[in-house]
Amino acid sequence: MFDKKVVFLLSAALIVTTGLTSGYYFYNREINFDRKKLILQNNIAENIKGSTDKMTVKSEDEKIKQEHDEKTNENTKMIYEYYYKGDGITKIEEEPLPPALINKNREIIENMFDEWSVITFNTDEIVLRKDIEGTSVINYILKEKDGFVAVFYDKGNEEELLETTDTPVASLPQEEQELLKEGIYITGNNNLLKILQDYES
Repeated sequence: MFDKKVVFLLSAALIVTTGLTSGYYFYNREINFDRKKLILQNNIAENIKGSTDKMTVKSEDEKIKQEHDEKTNENTKMIYEYYYKGDGITKIEEEPLPPALINKNREIIENMFDEWSVITFNTDEIVLRKDIEGTSVINYILKEKDGFVAVFYDKGNEEELLETTDTPVASLPQEEQELLKEGIYITGNNNLLKILQDYES
């Protein structure tokens, strides 16, 4: 009887020990597997990121090289962007490429237009940008200069001569002559052109 109990207890202990040992083994193996899997995933992710970074750097290098290799031709357009800091407005002018700029690369254009930023450079177009203090609306002053109507830029505290017209002040009505002595202030190109046309008619 005693022997049967001992055998039973030993068998039970052996079964429990075997179960715990197996469980611990499989548990550790699962953890190690998950750990290896995580390390592998991290390595793959890092390799992909490294490859992507290298591709990005390579793409940027190729783009810069391509831009330096590209040259202008007779069909390349010149686009000038004037950005006025005062009101945040950009005025754009488009012109044909001057003959002197044909067959030039980006570096040469950047050196020739050192006061401008080259925004775009390819065989189709060159986009140059210049930041300008003040607003996009230009103010003028009409005055008499050497007996003729003259146009000045109104720069607030100073005036800068733009042009002297062919219109003699003496040919204008007396009232206009008096106004020109004081200076006629004009805002915008359209208003300036209208008044000058009126003076010429």
